[in-house]
Amino acid sequence: MTINYGILSQPGEGDSYSVAGDVATFKATSEQTDGKYALFEVVLAPELGPPPHIHSREDEAFYIQEGSIGFILMKKQL
Repeated sequence: MTINYGILSQPGEGDSYSVAGDVATFKATSEQTDGKYALFEVVLAPELGPPPHIHSREDEAFYIQEGSIGFILMKKQL
């Protein structure tokens, strides 16, 4: 639900998609935030998750609620 001063997304709300064995649920889309922000919840299957990739135009942040996940950090080349 969109309201004048923000976006309220209750548990279980949002459009969900299956992505490479994971389930992604969009809580706030770039269309709702004038292209400034997007937020989605991802439930990862054990031993799965996104493949190594690089973002060249956007930042990415994670909030791990349960379990653990490994990351590969790559140094940006100029």
